[in-house]
Amino acid sequence: IEEMIKRKVDVIIVFPCDEQAIAPALKNAVEQGIYVIILGYAPHDASAFTLQLFVNNYKIGYTAGEHACSALKSKGIILEIQDDASLRFTQELKKGFLAAIEQCPDIEKEYVVVGYGTKDNAQYALTTSEILEETDATIDYVFAHNNEMAKGANAVFSARGRRPIIIGTGIDIPDNMENTSIDATVIYQTLGKEAVQYAVRMMDGQVFEKSVEFDPVLFVEGDDEI
Repeated sequence: IEEMIKRKVDVIIVFPCDEQAIAPALKNAVEQGIYVIILGYAPHDASAFTLQLFVNNYKIGYTAGEHACSALKSKGIILEIQDDASLRFTQELKKGFLAAIEQCPDIEKEYVVVGYGTKDNAQYALTTSEILEETDATIDYVFAHNNEMAKGANAVFSARGRRPIIIGTGIDIPDNMENTSIDATVIYQTLGKEAVQYAVRMMDGQVFEKSVEFDPVLFVEGDDEI
């Protein structure tokens, strides 16, 4: 960021790992007349950025939870597959999902698998298999925090001759969704394209609200393509 300030760029687009840690550098950029667009979580100091574009992760989880209540007709046992519990993304997904299924008191969610990484289907399959070894419960529904986790879980259940309803989340609809046996996914935008579009418009003199939210979309297998 400091190097971009020296180069006197017009816009800096940031998808921060730690938005609070880089807030001072971002604030310096804004003070130098540079537009700063934040993707995702923004610093507490609103003067450290010009515009925030975000998808509410709580809403992603809540949308999945609403699907669970509807698909299960408000009764059943849910297995959740999550990523690193310390991640804010993970925490918000969980909060939203739990808030939604609380409206369906006959739904149980007692089993949680923790998988790490984003593309390791084998690891998700292994951790799912391990927890299934420890329970005699019949899992009716799987909420996976991303589509790769969902695919890994499906491999385990298929090998065991079980067929729960499986939902994932992701930036796109999985290819051959029917073949991967994912029943639904909650789609959200990465916002890179939108950030560039906003950057161009800002340089043209347009003014926007401080924060712009983009809503997630539920896609169910068999729906027309979004």
